[in-house]
Amino acid sequence: MARVGVSVLGGVEARLDAAAVDLGSPKQRALLAALALHRGRAVSTDALVDLLWADTPPAQWATTLQGYVAGLRRALEPGRPARAPATVLVTAPGGYALHVDAADLDAARFDTAVGACHQRLGAPALVTAGPPGGRSPAELEGVIDDLDDALGLWRGTPYGELEDAPAAVAERVRLEELRLVALEDRAVAALALGRHATVAAELEGLTTSYPLRERLWALRALALTRSGRQADALDVLRQVRELLAEELGLEPGPELRDLQTAVLRQDPSLEAVVPVRPTRPAVTPAVPAATSPWPMVGRDAELGVLVTLLDEAAASGTPRFAAVVGDPGIGKSRLLAELTGVARDRDWGVAVGRCSQDDGAPPLWPWVSVLATIGAEPPDASRELHADAGAQFRVWDDIVRAVAGAATARPLLVLLDDLHWADASSLRVLGLLLESVTSGPLVVVSTWRDKPAPEGALATVAEQLSRRHAARVALAGLATADVGEIVAAVSAHRPSTDQADALRARTDGNPFFLVEYARLVDEDADLATLLAEPDPPHAVTDVVSRRLTRLDDATQKALVTAAVVGRDFDLATVSAASGDDEDDLLDAFDVAISAGLVREDGVGRFRFAHALVRDTVYAGTSRTRRARWHARVADALAGRTDRAGEVALHWHAAGPGHAGDAWRADRTAASVAMGVLAFDEAVTALDAALATLPDDPTATPRDEYDLLLDLARAVRAAGDWVRLRDVAHRGITVGQRLDDVVATAEIAMVTSTDALWQPSRHGGVDAFSVQTLRDVLDALPSDDDPLRCRLMLALAGELYYAKDAPAERDALVGEAVAMARRLGDPLLIVQILTQAGTALWRPGTAVRRRELWTEALTLGESLGLGTLLSSVRLLVALSASEFGDVDLLDALSAQVRDEAESRRDHYTLMVLDTLDVSWLTMRGDIELAKERLAHLTGITQKLRLEQAADGLLGAHVSVGMWARDYDAIVPLIEYVATEGVLPADTATISLLGRAGDLDQARRWRAEHEPDLSDVSWYSSLNWALAAEAAAYVDDRDLAARAYELLTPLAGMLAIGGTGCAVGPVDSFLALAAHVTGEHALAARHADDALALCRAWRIPPVEQWLLDQRERYGF
Repeated sequence: MARVGVSVLGGVEARLDAAAVDLGSPKQRALLAALALHRGRAVSTDALVDLLWADTPPAQWATTLQGYVAGLRRALEPGRPARAPATVLVTAPGGYALHVDAADLDAARFDTAVGACHQRLGAPALVTAGPPGGRSPAELEGVIDDLDDALGLWRGTPYGELEDAPAAVAERVRLEELRLVALEDRAVAALALGRHATVAAELEGLTTSYPLRERLWALRALALTRSGRQADALDVLRQVRELLAEELGLEPGPELRDLQTAVLRQDPSLEAVVPVRPTRPAVTPAVPAATSPWPMVGRDAELGVLVTLLDEAAASGTPRFAAVVGDPGIGKSRLLAELTGVARDRDWGVAVGRCSQDDGAPPLWPWVSVLATIGAEPPDASRELHADAGAQFRVWDDIVRAVAGAATARPLLVLLDDLHWADASSLRVLGLLLESVTSGPLVVVSTWRDKPAPEGALATVAEQLSRRHAARVALAGLATADVGEIVAAVSAHRPSTDQADALRARTDGNPFFLVEYARLVDEDADLATLLAEPDPPHAVTDVVSRRLTRLDDATQKALVTAAVVGRDFDLATVSAASGDDEDDLLDAFDVAISAGLVREDGVGRFRFAHALVRDTVYAGTSRTRRARWHARVADALAGRTDRAGEVALHWHAAGPGHAGDAWRADRTAASVAMGVLAFDEAVTALDAALATLPDDPTATPRDEYDLLLDLARAVRAAGDWVRLRDVAHRGITVGQRLDDVVATAEIAMVTSTDALWQPSRHGGVDAFSVQTLRDVLDALPSDDDPLRCRLMLALAGELYYAKDAPAERDALVGEAVAMARRLGDPLLIVQILTQAGTALWRPGTAVRRRELWTEALTLGESLGLGTLLSSVRLLVALSASEFGDVDLLDALSAQVRDEAESRRDHYTLMVLDTLDVSWLTMRGDIELAKERLAHLTGITQKLRLEQAADGLLGAHVSVGMWARDYDAIVPLIEYVATEGVLPADTATISLLGRAGDLDQARRWRAEHEPDLSDVSWYSSLNWALAAEAAAYVDDRDLAARAYELLTPLAGMLAIGGTGCAVGPVDSFLALAAHVTGEHALAARHADDALALCRAWRIPPVEQWLLDQRERYGF
């Protein structure tokens, strides 16, 4: 049966497996939302009527409601036989219920994910004490990543179909409240990573938003000091002193006073202390050795497959890959141990990365172990000035390069065990390795459990392995003869054939189950009696449980504490949590080691022999007792920022009474994730923090806001611009509830920061953000201020597609630029000039935009601004494209590409690819254009940005148009014209004309009125194609309108923003003039256009125009 999924975080949607479901009328959709609101609980018909119609139900509401129910049932269970009972939308006492798994309802998934992540960031250390709590970069960056996926579920207003129904409003508020809180600790983490100038700029606005929050002022002053701006730091401290005196009649607290003294004395304690990368608590190169006391049997063929990969990689000098999959205990790790022995005998290096069974493991944990084994340093995220998707990619790339480099020095076998427990960042590093490493004697073998089937990032890795023709080794149970060999080796009892066959039937031939059974036999000394028991153990956990009961009490207690710590545990933590003497614990662990339940894994380090052993010990303890143990372990790990994820995990497991500890630990863990640019893990952690926050009676709205601001920055760093807007909305709501204008302003601006394109997709206006920005501008003083300057441009950007606000938009841009100049901060001026040009982007502003961006580039080069400077260069290149300055265009494009590729700056590369595809196709280099298009397609899948769809569409059209592959692009444009957001009727008619289907072009024109009223980045392309369309269908009126609009653009390129260029505007002026009967004028325009084609070196466009001249005779 198809799996039903329902989404309500935005317009209600449903899916059957991956296919979208047509939910029918608005009321029918509202009914589904109403049922989903109650999450599987029965909803009375009266309640449904209230939700759907409020006080004005139809006269025959019962019949109408039944009709909607029937319609939904047909949609959600299309294959259900007639009169068979419904299983999804079911009849319940007094009403109806929606039965879908929690994992298939986005609101429930969001709730769960946010709750699971709410534990990671404890109280930060004093700002003058160096790295907070001794945190490493991995811990500092780790604070922001784990929340991405859950917030990515948001597409708009939850349960919007239910409008203002009280139950919907209450749930909407609750959900939106779950998306808000995280600022001070992120600043601390960024400072510890050396990002002083960036933090100073961010905190300037925050101290305005939260003027009575002393710690923000202290952090701002510290950031300024570390940026070499001591005078500014002292001025900031003076401001806060005066503010506190005026508002509260108080002196600054001890931290601010001590900081001021330290700044005046130039105290060395203020200097940046970059933390070292975490070790958890120590990296032990985990190389399994084939030293088990029983033979590996029944796996010769599987081992042979893997050994062959070693041979092939050594002979060809190219990588080989394999995936070993199977049930728990089936022997995946044991097979790798045997392969390790073979590789070492052949003088191969072997590096093993184990994925931790415990959710609290640091991001990239398996790769930290691999790097330690090959003698490479963990990636240094502290060098990154900006925490963004490009920086994250560079960290991943450093890991891949280190592994590939090690393989060139010596053949290398990399073993990645238990990928079903891997964090998303670790899986993406493996994915990057699979994509990019194509040479060197390298073999990478991964293992994971095949049930349930891989999903998410692991499913992506499995697909990538398939594309690299990886060997897939699926392990099944052992045969009867092999069962006998294992039992005989372990227990000194050789079973008969019948006994071995009975054991195989009972254990499914699972090697771990067999070993545990054999040990039980050895303890009982009678296999026949064990097999003849009336209630013999039927599961491996039954066997392990029976063996555990035979241990002494001290050993059982020690194992319980160890199981709470995790599959991997250390003596010091178990001792601190239990209060037991370390020597006594060692005695207990010796007993467990002798029993084969635990093995030593380094000095003071231990590991359960198998995850199933740890699970059995853990499950054998009551939930209440486990919760108490988790709290003790969390206390024992207090202050261990290198194990922040574990601390958060333990506080969550300690129960609701520790909600405050849990969400703060989540925040710490998110900070750690951000420190290693593990943005997904940081987002997950922050989602968990926000989910847990409501359970903490001491939490404040300010805590929620701080978490949301951290989340917004993490989401933006991860490149999820779609979700970012939803996070911003939630943060705005909390900022307004705090009555904090500056806080509201800061989070309202996150969607326009560092953007090369407009903040909304074509035609979109976010009314909520617009009103918020207007309100905060009205509330703030009118004096010159950097925050006000940025707010004006943010509002101008949000108003970009507002047809009734061009004058307001232009005025905002003009005042922001003037204010930036008056303030005199060079960095602010560059930022404002850059963003101003984007807000002004339309055909009539090309000269003004070129002036703004050129000035920004000149000033930016004098400042050495890195990523921002590269963005400005790209904008100047876009301007050169509009004016046909091909030499400048080519020079800047090449420079930007080199810079962006070296930084793995996906956002810049995406914009650049759209531009390159246009010019490559116009120059006739279709093959290279297709390569760029493939690259662009891959980038848009990594960046979650609505506008990327428009850029990708333009690139596809460019390639199809100049390659004359009209069959591929005409249906695409027809769909966009009818269903999309772009006014694409002119493009549809033009492409039909180019394809030679003039009858269809005329039919389309008869049925559609081209919209030429849009004035945006898309306009010059739209107007040019209108002229071409008019020629194909002989539409004099359309041609006249197009000519009037295009005339001021003569001599420029007709292009849709950054992509899909069609040649000089003059070509289309010629066509429009021809249609209106001005043949001499058409000829003059055509002559001008041909001259431009030759100057711009675009022969295919030149040939197309010559064909038009011949066709129409002008």
